[in-house]
Amino acid sequence: IDATGDGDIAARAGAKTEYGTRRDAMTMWYSFAQYRGTNPEAARHFQYVVDPRDPTDMTRAIIAGRRFKKRTVSFPQIYLTPRESRRISGEYRVTVLDILAGRRFEDMIIICRANFDIKGIADSDLTFSGYVEWDRLTNYSVQIPYRAILPRDLDNILVVGKAYSVSHDAMSLARMQRDMIALGAASGLIAAGSARSGVPLRRIDAKALQAKLVKLGVLSQEDVQSIKGVKDNALPPVSKDELRRLIGQLAGGKLKLDGQVNILARSKAAIPLLKEALAKADGKARVQLARALCFLGDTSGSQPLLDELTRLLAGKDLPGITRLRRLAHALPDHGFAPDETYLINTLARMGDKRIIPFMTNIAGRVHDSSKLSGKFGYVFSICYAAERLADPACLK
Repeated sequence: IDATGDGDIAARAGAKTEYGTRRDAMTMWYSFAQYRGTNPEAARHFQYVVDPRDPTDMTRAIIAGRRFKKRTVSFPQIYLTPRESRRISGEYRVTVLDILAGRRFEDMIIICRANFDIKGIADSDLTFSGYVEWDRLTNYSVQIPYRAILPRDLDNILVVGKAYSVSHDAMSLARMQRDMIALGAASGLIAAGSARSGVPLRRIDAKALQAKLVKLGVLSQEDVQSIKGVKDNALPPVSKDELRRLIGQLAGGKLKLDGQVNILARSKAAIPLLKEALAKADGKARVQLARALCFLGDTSGSQPLLDELTRLLAGKDLPGITRLRRLAHALPDHGFAPDETYLINTLARMGDKRIIPFMTNIAGRVHDSSKLSGKFGYVFSICYAAERLADPACLK
């Protein structure tokens, strides 16, 4: 069992891994031990990253933590592990969509429960397109399948801790200490059972394992009942009438994030209903429906989003983040950004080159907006869109 938390054993054995965000290998912020000095900004102890693969950088982080002069906790914290480093490429990779759409797994071994806590930059297309939880304290649950601790290309090894197979944004929720303890305990049961019986790890009886986990209190009977009839993995059933009701709530601005993503998770059934609703919509409803269509790759949503960008960027100053009274942390954080950036990102995913003039407009104004909230979001959005479009006009 690789319980290093960084996938060290699996990586050295040749397992394929991810590191931080896919685009630029940026991890969530590292935490200093809780020491406080005279510099108020230094007290914000989770605003930079560290690479534990590099002994020099890891040493730098530990020494920096020791530079704080007064310890404000009652126990010694010589070293705190980084929130994120390597993650294996497992037989299944848990994603944000799995969390928000409530995907269920036949080989579930634990359930993680927490809030999305992306300390730093986000990485999912859902987040880039504005499907963000603005209430940082809203909790969600996600089932973790046994396949997520099985490296795709190695045998006789399980990988637990924050190095299991999970996306960057999903791990911001599915990484809390109690859940990682449960994951380690489940892997111990699996390894011991495999050693006693001689059954290879890839042929473990998931149902028998779940029964043991229920006896230990890791899972409940209700948890096991929730996957009754599931083969491999499945989304909860949603009828056409229920999907139409969700789309009506989306148009009315009353649909919570998990409901929005449940629409997106059912693209084949959702697109005709979204187009039907868009034809009758105006104002904010038109934008919400169009954004969902564009996210699903349907071009009928493009023009409404371009019209909305024209309206939003018509003022003298670039709009900032308007959905929060105050920002709890310095950005980037939790995927929070101005709404304009979400629209640009969504259109960029579709390769719509008509956003290039908007990108040029923003690039010419963002440097003069010193007090702009969400400035990072604008800069990142231009880079993200340019990468997606891959058009020489972005260089002008």
